[in-house]
Amino acid sequence: MQNLRMRCAAITGLLILCSWIFLVQLSASPLPPIVRAATSGNGRFLVIATFDLGAEGEGGGRKILGTTFDVNPVETFALNSKDRLTAPNRYYSSESWNSWKVRLPADKGWTAQWPIISDDGESLILVGVSPPMEGLTLLTVYKRHGYEGTLLRSYKVDDLWGLRPGEKRMQGFSDATPEWFADGSFSFSEDGQVLLYTDKEHGVFRLNLKDGAVTKGM
Repeated sequence: MQNLRMRCAAITGLLILCSWIFLVQLSASPLPPIVRAATSGNGRFLVIATFDLGAEGEGGGRKILGTTFDVNPVETFALNSKDRLTAPNRYYSSESWNSWKVRLPADKGWTAQWPIISDDGESLILVGVSPPMEGLTLLTVYKRHGYEGTLLRSYKVDDLWGLRPGEKRMQGFSDATPEWFADGSFSFSEDGQVLLYTDKEHGVFRLNLKDGAVTKGM
C-alpha cells in the first residue's frame, strides 16, 4: 500500500511538472529579431550594427566588448566614375567624408537596440527593444561630429510620458510582454530636425534633434 501511494505521488508530481512545462511553452513568445542594418527613409544612408568581440576563450566563446553602429552614405561614384558598377542595387561607402560611427561599451552595447537614421544622415536614434519599465532607456540620440557620433540625450519612460492618476508602474515582464513601441510609430519632420513618436495611448511626442527637448502634441 505504501509503495502504491509513493507511486501515485510520483505520478502526480510528474503530471504537475509536465503541465507546468506545457503552460510555459504555450505562453512563450519568439524572441525579438536581431536587426543588424537599416536604411534612412530616402535610402541615402545605411547604418550597420556589428559586435566588437574579444579573444576566443577556452570553450570557444567570445565576450562581447561592445557594439559599433556604422553610418554609411550611398556611393554615387561621382569622384571615381572609372570604378562605377552599374547594377539594380545601391552601394554604400564606409570611407566617405560623411560616414561616421557610434561605439557603445559592453555595459550599453549588449542590449538590443534598433537603429533609425535621419534622411540627412546627421542623427542616429537607437531604440531600446524592451517594455516600458521604469529605469530602462527607451531612446538614445546621437549626432554626427566629424567621423564620430556624440550623445545628445537619452530618454526613459518619465522623459516621454508619466503615470496617469491611479496607474501603477510595471513591476515585471515576460518574453510575451509587448515592446514599449508596439503601438506607436516614428517619423521625421520635413526639415529632419524633429523626431516624432506617435503612440495610440499617449499621443504625439516631438523630440528636437538639435537640443534634445521633448514636447507633446503636434
